[in-house]
Amino acid sequence: QQQLDVLCNTIMLRAFCGASNNVVCAVASEEEPLPRSCADVMGYDTSEFNIMQSGDYVAVFDPIDGSKNIDSSLPVGTVFGIYRAP
Repeated sequence: QQQLDVLCNTIMLRAFCGASNNVVCAVASEEEPLPRSCADVMGYDTSEFNIMQSGDYVAVFDPIDGSKNIDSSLPVGTVFGIYRAP
């Protein structure tokens, strides 16, 4: 994992969870082993938190697809999907 991967992952997590007006309830990143609730991402107390009450959608993403190409000045991109929560 490169530093740029970590930085972009943090930015994407905060963008989907912090700016979504409680539309997104959870996120899954290629950079992290497990999905996370937005309450967890934003640092809220999750002990009595129902994840499904916080939003209708789940965001999944790869913050920088092809990050190994950066040193060679080859293209990189961000891949994401937004799905209705079950």
